[in-house]
Amino acid sequence: MIDISTYRTRIGCFNNRKVGWGKKLVTGYIPQSFNYDYVRGMGSTEQVLYYISCILFGYFYFVFLSIIVSLSTVVSPNGLYSCLGSLGGSVHSMPFESSLSVSFLCTFYIRVSYFCLASNVLLRHICSLKLLFSSRKRSEKFLKFLIASLSLLNFLLIGFCNPSMLNPGPNSLSVSFQNVQGLIPFSQLGKSQPKLDQTKIFELNAYLNTKKPDILVLNETWLNKSVKDGEVIGNHEYDVYRNDRSEVTHPADPSNPKKFRKFGGGVLIAVRSSIDASLKRLCMRRGAEILAVELTVGINKYVFCTVYRVGNLGETNHQSIVDSIKSMYDGRNLRKVFIIGDLNLSSINWPQTENTQENIDRIDQLFVDSFSELGLHQCVMEPTHVKGRTLDIVLTNFRTLVSEVKVDKFENICKSDHFPVSFKVNVSTKNKKASKRKIYNFKRASWDRLNDDLGRVPWDGLIDCTDPEVAWKNFKTVLFALVDKHIPKITVKNDFDAPWFDAECYEAYRSKERAHKRFKLDSSLANDLKRNSTRSHFKHVCNKKMRDNLYNSDDPALITKKFWAHVKSKSKNHRLPECMSLNGIFRNSPLDKANLFNSYFFDQFSGASNYDISIDWTDDSLFDIDFDALEIKGLLSDMNSNKACGPDGIHGKILKQCAVSLAHPLSMLFRLSYNCGSLPKDWRVANVVPVHKKGSKDNIENYRPISLTSLVMKTFEKILKKEKSTDCDSALIPLL
Repeated sequence: MIDISTYRTRIGCFNNRKVGWGKKLVTGYIPQSFNYDYVRGMGSTEQVLYYISCILFGYFYFVFLSIIVSLSTVVSPNGLYSCLGSLGGSVHSMPFESSLSVSFLCTFYIRVSYFCLASNVLLRHICSLKLLFSSRKRSEKFLKFLIASLSLLNFLLIGFCNPSMLNPGPNSLSVSFQNVQGLIPFSQLGKSQPKLDQTKIFELNAYLNTKKPDILVLNETWLNKSVKDGEVIGNHEYDVYRNDRSEVTHPADPSNPKKFRKFGGGVLIAVRSSIDASLKRLCMRRGAEILAVELTVGINKYVFCTVYRVGNLGETNHQSIVDSIKSMYDGRNLRKVFIIGDLNLSSINWPQTENTQENIDRIDQLFVDSFSELGLHQCVMEPTHVKGRTLDIVLTNFRTLVSEVKVDKFENICKSDHFPVSFKVNVSTKNKKASKRKIYNFKRASWDRLNDDLGRVPWDGLIDCTDPEVAWKNFKTVLFALVDKHIPKITVKNDFDAPWFDAECYEAYRSKERAHKRFKLDSSLANDLKRNSTRSHFKHVCNKKMRDNLYNSDDPALITKKFWAHVKSKSKNHRLPECMSLNGIFRNSPLDKANLFNSYFFDQFSGASNYDISIDWTDDSLFDIDFDALEIKGLLSDMNSNKACGPDGIHGKILKQCAVSLAHPLSMLFRLSYNCGSLPKDWRVANVVPVHKKGSKDNIENYRPISLTSLVMKTFEKILKKEKSTDCDSALIPLL
């Protein structure tokens, strides 16, 4: 007698191999938890067909539901929620992209869950499916085709119903606002050249680099004309519009001069330049600190306006603000207006009810009445000040376009007694594609390990006694393989981000924000000290990074280069015009312009010289050069690592940091190339950059070429120049 497990093993229920008595009854793997009651209960193939038919019917029912819900949401953005509301639920309307995303995700996850459940059921009846798939009936073959097409249909539905495909590009513009309570210290207000509050400037730029809002609105900037936009917002990706305080925007009241403060105030709007839309600054009425920017997307016009009002100003200021807002309504097409700012309506409690309309200031009530007449709706219903008052507003004449209004009490743009307000405007826009490129992240390079690996490479077998071109290719292949191993690469999306804001600055910024959040939750002395210390540490790190970005011991002229790079970035003129000409030939595509430059620069070179001079090669040993590895190491160590690399792609930092380990293979390469009288191709070509000399930039004849050659070749040339200059010094006759 044998036990049941041995018997099942012999008849082949748990494996595919032939055992014991030769034949296996079932093919395919069957789990050990397989229950034979299912096989006995299924009985015939007809019952299996019945199960599969039920599964297919249920799946296609959810597919049909997914299509209906998605299409109904496209036709009516709030159709799904109105249907739910009609069933007895109190459901608020949601914006277009939110309702579409919710409907798509819900039905998609239902389909996926149902498909997984059906697959589990089918796997549990694998024995009966074996009988089904071995059949040759036409109806069963058709059923096989339906089962195989389920996954393909699911992916097609994802493509048809995906909101990102229905609405390409970002579906909303993110807007951030805060009354920053001055970007310069209070003690610097009266000075013609005030110093900026560096901590607030660092916090502002860190917020832009991390959150990346599409539109940034600031009140109470306290700036004047002497402060440039680039000093406030270092990120060149933003177009900055300002309206600093002056007698025009904030006139004095002769009857009460105490109401007038000559310095302070000021408003600012920064718009991300990558948004594919036209921008225009609107003219506003005198007598109010107000600024408006019009954003045109297709045929729709969106006006983003910011207003700052001192709380003790009277009816004259009120009338100026109302007249400025009314001017935005002029025109044939109705503009979509969004007014953000600090109006200091301290006696108004939002939302307004009958119980909150008592003890309202007369001027505040005038503003509320004017907003009602203009069809403007307040979107902020929470306190925006540390004292629990709603002083900041977000007004719009299209309330359905505003979503995700948030008053963040834990994370500030800058240190202030006002909380930042963020919201989204449901606008379907496109972003201009930024060129992406991969570069080496030298800050995280492991130079010691790279030098160790380079020192273990058998360079003699790779370079010696071979053709210079082959030896150079072997050298580059090994070098780049080890460089890629020990130096990570990062993808640079654009050149607009602040170069000094790196991972260390980001971590210091996040630590500061976490300490600030803990202080808001628990205002203890320990949390207050921690908040101040992290804020000071963040300022110290940013200052250090900015200094390192401007000063470098390897390149004393770096600060001059940074200055001219900043000037060029702020210039509205492109380095190369869109259309350029040469001898009456006009070209506008980058490739055609490059060919015109190449043709013109080639014509400037003279032909090859032919010198009929007899050369005596009998004593060739006089021309031998000893390419010493120590000398090459010194040249590489003294190299300016910020120099642009040539066509070979070998960066100066790699040659400088690996001077010890690369000196020996480069000495072999130089000796081989010199003795053979042949140079590798990378040493003979250059990247040519056209530089404008004078005259019109449209004419190619007004440019001169700058050649960027290989840094390795430059090192080779320095050795040759030194050796030949020494040999020729004795033969040269000095000029008297």
